Amino acid sequence: MVHFFDMSGKIRIQTVSTLLKEAAKRLKPKKITCIADQEQGWLEAELLMAHVLKKDRTWIITHDTDFLTPSLEKRFMTLVERRLTAEPIAYIIGTKAFYGRDFFVNRTVLIPRPETELMIDTLKERRQKNDAFTVWDVGTGSGAIAITTALEFPHATVIASDICKRALKTAQKNAKLHHVEKRMAFIQANLLSPDVKRKIKSKHETPLVILANLPYLPTSDETELAKDVTAFEPAKALYAGDDGLDLIQKLFTSITEDLDVNPKLILTEFDPPQAKTILKLAKDTFPLATIRIHKDLAKRDRLIEIAF
Repeated sequence: MVHFFDMSGKIRIQTVSTLLKEAAKRLKPKKITCIADQEQGWLEAELLMAHVLKKDRTWIITHDTDFLTPSLEKRFMTLVERRLTAEPIAYIIGTKAFYGRDFFVNRTVLIPRPETELMIDTLKERRQKNDAFTVWDVGTGSGAIAITTALEFPHATVIASDICKRALKTAQKNAKLHHVEKRMAFIQANLLSPDVKRKIKSKHETPLVILANLPYLPTSDETELAKDVTAFEPAKALYAGDDGLDLIQKLFTSITEDLDVNPKLILTEFDPPQAKTILKLAKDTFPLATIRIHKDLAKRDRLIEIAF
């Protein structure tokens, strides 16, 4: 760690700006492929600093000449070292923004991605704010999708299920953070369990919407993905068989064969290279549905909509 010394040789504490510059230089990607990469080191340094000081980034910018105590400096640099091992920023600071709101995350849940916000955007195009309907969020993880739906649609009832008990605890914590826990049901389940079926059936008087951001990556992708994904995010939340569609196919089959209530809308995220395969799967499984593919902000096929 670099320190400044006064004339007597004693260590002098450093300013926010100096520490940010040092950290940003170390955190800058080795390979620069776009303008965003140029700013990544500085952005990550600011996020870590804001976390240590319990301030927002605006405060950090306007107080860059403030000095840090040695203990705060040490804590900041410790977080920088963690990030240099490729640990995701979200796991280090314990939160991740989704649809303009912060959610608690940890290594039991997948980190919410910006492209998943497309699911909420599409749902808002299909349903009015004051509509009353039932939502089943399959594989809820941190609960970001389910909770955002509850917040955007105040008259919706939301069922959030996940096979992982620890993930459900994180989702429940996030529901309390955003004050929607009383409108939500959390069920530990592997896809369509008897408990999920009973809960959906009890809400049969309102239209059913199914949202699914299930694991969808082929197992072969494990050797291709960045270390901050493969070494830290839960594998069970990432991979689903040789083609990545094992769980999605099981979900579709269970909807047609085992669900007592007919859904009005199904939205499922997928890996862009799977577009043709999942489109055929959806058409074969739901021949009477209206099916379309939506592109994310990067213009990549990302979401399939199945409407009845």
